[in-house]
Amino acid sequence: MAALLRTTVALTLLILGGAPAASAAAATPAAETVAAPTAVTEELDEVRCPVPVPNGQGARLTCGVLTVPERGAGDPENTVALPIIVIDSVSESPSDDPLVVPVLGDADAFAQALRTFTGAGWTGDRDVILVGHRGTELSRPTLDCPEIGRGLVVEDGRLLTGAEATPQRIAEITACRERLTEEGIDIAAYSTRAMVDDLAELRATLGYDRWNLYASDRATRLALSTMRFAPEGLRSVVLDGTVPPGVDALAEESTAFRAAASSVIEACGAEPECRERAPGLESALTSVLSSAASDPATVTAVSPGDGGRLDVVLDEAEVARTLAWATADAATVRAVPFVIDQLASGNAEAIVPLLQRRLDALTATGAGLGLTRVCAEQVPFTAAEGLALTAECEAWGVPARDGSEAERVTSGIPTLLLTGTYDSVATPAWSDAAAEGLERGTVVRVPHAGHGILTGSGTRADSLARSCAARVAADFLRDPAEVPDAECTVSLRPPAFLTTAQIDPTTALFRADRDLVQQRAPLPLAILGAALLASVGTLVYAALYVLRGAARRSGDAPPGTILAASAAAGGNLLYAGILALIAANADPLALAFGLPPAVWPVLLIPFVAAGAGILLAVLVVRAWILEEGTRAHRIAVTASAVASLGFTLWLLARGLLML
Repeated sequence: MAALLRTTVALTLLILGGAPAASAAAATPAAETVAAPTAVTEELDEVRCPVPVPNGQGARLTCGVLTVPERGAGDPENTVALPIIVIDSVSESPSDDPLVVPVLGDADAFAQALRTFTGAGWTGDRDVILVGHRGTELSRPTLDCPEIGRGLVVEDGRLLTGAEATPQRIAEITACRERLTEEGIDIAAYSTRAMVDDLAELRATLGYDRWNLYASDRATRLALSTMRFAPEGLRSVVLDGTVPPGVDALAEESTAFRAAASSVIEACGAEPECRERAPGLESALTSVLSSAASDPATVTAVSPGDGGRLDVVLDEAEVARTLAWATADAATVRAVPFVIDQLASGNAEAIVPLLQRRLDALTATGAGLGLTRVCAEQVPFTAAEGLALTAECEAWGVPARDGSEAERVTSGIPTLLLTGTYDSVATPAWSDAAAEGLERGTVVRVPHAGHGILTGSGTRADSLARSCAARVAADFLRDPAEVPDAECTVSLRPPAFLTTAQIDPTTALFRADRDLVQQRAPLPLAILGAALLASVGTLVYAALYVLRGAARRSGDAPPGTILAASAAAGGNLLYAGILALIAANADPLALAFGLPPAVWPVLLIPFVAAGAGILLAVLVVRAWILEEGTRAHRIAVTASAVASLGFTLWLLARGLLML
């Protein structure tokens, strides 16, 4: 088969030319810079890098495509084009064994991998080769399913899950399968096993006798399968958050979550402030999940697809899913103890910022590839019962792979298994299980790290964990025969967990930021802008009147209205300005859950302004009835009263009028 594939494989590799790297990495959306891989013929064709190029790195990158048959023994005219980026080493005499990194994700994941592996820590000794998995967004053809979208099933503004969502999910899956089949795509050919062959062909085409393999998340299964089926040339393997064959991940999801949550709770208990502010978290989590199962609350989020209202029932599965996602993500794990404590206290709104972030992170790409992999390689071999995936896989219609692919991998290739103690996606126990079959496997636990340690992004504490893990990996790659130096893991400390010492709980600011800053919702922005402009105009008008300028020449204003209007307008502007100042300087994650307790006097300002606005409205009504002041002044103060009360109602509707 290798000989057949080599005769049908061509690799287009050309150093980027023309514009300097800075222009190639211009701040344009990734979707605008992505170019579909050029079809490869016997002659080498030029291709653009498929994602934005980091500043100053263009001269080091070589971008191209690897074209392979869709099926090894199938029609050679049906091919798959995989995006390739070779990152040159910064060394003048690099090692002849590069590091290859399969990217199993969309364009954003590919761009993140490029940013990570252009670092000198990775390219100091050897070249790095990024290769996209067949069926992903940047490969051609892609198994994207726009019919499925982000995978959310919504009916009348309510998120459907479980059995309620199954009919629509099956209809969408069927529609995608039929379209891909009509396009001549064999959806069963996009398996992990096929990608193993693709990697072997890439090595043969580039002419490397040996190389090293790095894989994270779902790509770890590909790395382990490569060790099983095509170990030739593999010098060493680094696995980051292992989801291995031989582990029933579908059946162990809840176990993985509870193990990761227990690690976070234990770390919280070791910190005096966290322990004091959020005591008894283990029992609180049990209580929260039990209550969610028997009497679920409903919260309102924003649909990531169309920006509409989305009511979400917080049943046990939804709460566990959201907390698991937050625990694995270094950017949000600090909030997990706070949210568990608030949920146990009956504040269901506290989970909304985490829920919204999880929904926003759902991607509309890669659904078809995910179905092929899970339906062929996991669902047929799981002991989990009642899975909605079972019906979905029947609709997708790919046959199960050989059962041996679900067995634990055995190998003598030196392997480093990095695992974060907070990882709820690929628990450390799974790395231990994978290592049992690896004669030269070394598991390194990275304390207080989540999932995808080396390619993630988050807090400063997380960056320390990432730097430590990168040093361990670099030491391992220098000499895989030796146990790597993992001394840096001893000094890693927990993140600064959020507690009620830093937060007065409210999601109002999170929702306002979502609408006004992230989504730029036209109506709320228009109301806010008009109210603030009117407030500025009121203060200018009042100043001119007091100074007996142009406004005073029009006659007297109704008694008391100038003072009331000034107080209302000034209070509204002051409150808006202070909120903006807090938003610009406070911890963004903490701000998503509430206000710093020290700013509570600020919350009195809008009430004072509202009182002045109500008084102004009363004075205006009286002025019109008694015809006090000139008509021009009555109109001016009436407009000010409307703007002031309108702003108060806007604050009230958005939850920003609070004590």
